[in-house]
Amino acid sequence: MNNFRLSGLHPGLPEIGSDAVSLSQAVRLVRDSEVNCVKKTGDIMNGNLVLSADANNDRILGYTNLDADRSFTVPLGTTTNKMYYIFRREPVVLYTDHGFPVKTNNLDVCQLGTVDDPSEIIFYKDVRMHSNRITN
Repeated sequence: MNNFRLSGLHPGLPEIGSDAVSLSQAVRLVRDSEVNCVKKTGDIMNGNLVLSADANNDRILGYTNLDADRSFTVPLGTTTNKMYYIFRREPVVLYTDHGFPVKTNNLDVCQLGTVDDPSEIIFYKDVRMHSNRITN
């Protein structure tokens, strides 16, 4: 705007040479911002997705309205490492390439499945069932 100021602008705006914008520039800015946003459906986001739990609000991530015989999958790095659920009153399935280790306080507790043939369940700690124990 060549340092000319439009009249009627809020008096708190700084007096710089960019107080106004042409319609074509405004349209371009809006279109550019649409390119850099994630659409509600059919879009891919690159980078991290961090959900804030500020204000002590619970967060839900997933799908809560699954129709019969429809599935919900959460890939974990590859298409063969995933959590999978199909709505038929069946359990959630965890698919892994190399088993599923369970840790507590960063210490191994067990591993469900191995690459061995046949696959194994490995327990690193004592097993207790109904007050009975299997110890090493």
